[in-house]
Amino acid sequence: MMDMNNGDKFPSFIYGTAWKENDTDVLVEKAISTGFSGIDTANQPKHYQESLVGEALLKLAKKGIDRKKLFLQTKFTPANGHDHRIPYNPSAFRFRSCTSKVFAWSNQAICPKVGYTKRLAKLLHPRNYLSFFILW
Repeated sequence: MMDMNNGDKFPSFIYGTAWKENDTDVLVEKAISTGFSGIDTANQPKHYQESLVGEALLKLAKKGIDRKKLFLQTKFTPANGHDHRIPYNPSAFRFRSCTSKVFAWSNQAICPKVGYTKRLAKLLHPRNYLSFFILW
């Protein structure tokens, strides 16, 4: 684990949930049960099933695994990284407002039942580095 500026711990290894499709919940559960303490997902329905990450966290909580001990990371993806299921309106795209809306959508998809929303959002596929720095 590495210390972050805000006092949280960042795991050395994070389990990635891309391309797990309908097996996401079962595989996240197995990953945490075998020692992973971090989960990576994204607000990108083309490759990730964030709601199934939430289902796995709920199942793990029922088994006594404290959600507060897990690190959950999600990512924002610009429109060119999506298929037809873009979770925001690309024509109204503004980095600052869009990322917070997508983050809120991820929060609703993952955590409605487990009640813990603290996680890291980062940018995936930036069009250019200037846009990335404007965002942060």
